[in-house]
Amino acid sequence: MTITNWNVAAEKLYGYSRDEAVGKSVLMLVPEDRRDEEPEILRKVSAGKVVEPYETQRRRKDGRLVDVQLSVSPIYDGSGKIIGASKISQDITARKEAERLQAVLTGELNHRVKNVFATVIAIAKQTLGREGTGQDEVDAFQERLTSMAKAHDLLTHRDWQRADLSALVRQVLEPYPPECFEIEGIPVLLPQRAVVSFSLAIHSWRRMLQSTAHCLLPKARSRYPGGLRTAMRARKQGYISGGLNTVVPQ
Repeated sequence: MTITNWNVAAEKLYGYSRDEAVGKSVLMLVPEDRRDEEPEILRKVSAGKVVEPYETQRRRKDGRLVDVQLSVSPIYDGSGKIIGASKISQDITARKEAERLQAVLTGELNHRVKNVFATVIAIAKQTLGREGTGQDEVDAFQERLTSMAKAHDLLTHRDWQRADLSALVRQVLEPYPPECFEIEGIPVLLPQRAVVSFSLAIHSWRRMLQSTAHCLLPKARSRYPGGLRTAMRARKQGYISGGLNTVVPQ
């Protein structure tokens, strides 16, 4: 594609004057590792399609890369024939820098939270491991802390705002073979304040199920040759929005 028009905003964004840009190939703005984007854009525009806004990088006159959001639309003449393309570039450098900084800070926060949980677990082992405290109680306390730590991991993947309920359930059930569970339902995003509570609730349900299955498994296998199922379902406004079936294998 050849550049046929170049406004003041483009001059400011890319550093080229109108005289320097008009008549030149648009590839002068495209980094080597992004060259495959242009043929795809040309193909879509030639077919009369609009290239929806997408994030990419372009190269300025001074050689620096700039984060931009591009959208491309075909240009028609009076007879309806496609004669060119209109490209809109939006500088998103500030936003991308903010996202990168947020990722660094979130990673640091996640690291510090894990260190705190590790310290608490170590203190708990030393304190609760004394005489008078059963090993089951120590294990239960440690598992609850681990469950909370994993719940915080899920929050870091969504900017510390929400976590997917299905992912939370799968995480809590990680110690068990996946064929023992059937997790189904529509996607449900839990708000930040509910994530840890749900994690602990599912964890408690898992321990209760584990204890029950340990007692009933021999009888269940003989009495129910097709397998034994328990179910936990989440409801919202009277509708079933998610569910978990637990299968005791044959």
